[in-house]
Amino acid sequence: MRAPFFAVMASLGFLVSAIQAQAVKVSILVDLDPVRVDRSVIVESMTADARGTLYLPDRVSGNILRVEAKSPTPVVVGRIAERQIDGKSVGGNGGGIAFDAQGDVFIATAPFSEVVRIRKADLDPD
Repeated sequence: MRAPFFAVMASLGFLVSAIQAQAVKVSILVDLDPVRVDRSVIVESMTADARGTLYLPDRVSGNILRVEAKSPTPVVVGRIAERQIDGKSVGGNGGGIAFDAQGDVFIATAPFSEVVRIRKADLDPD
């Protein structure tokens, strides 16, 4: 019984070593909230436009952030405002985010069961 267990463990060890040896080095493109030490920005999804500019919905503030790869400073391009639901303030909590063929961006808002849109003209950094 012990022999198969040790053989499996040895195989797993070899596999982990092989994966680590081929691991790609990663680097931080941007710190979304560099002045804070707590988790004040929570992003669960992102998308990119045709030029490679990133767009991210912040679930905490409701802000939609734009990040240029060449100058990675987050810029707020929109905001999903809080609403009152049953007497409580509820944040927009932007989730999934995607572009359509015209360049408008769409963000799913779970608490409101809605999809909101920001038109391309309102996103254009130029």
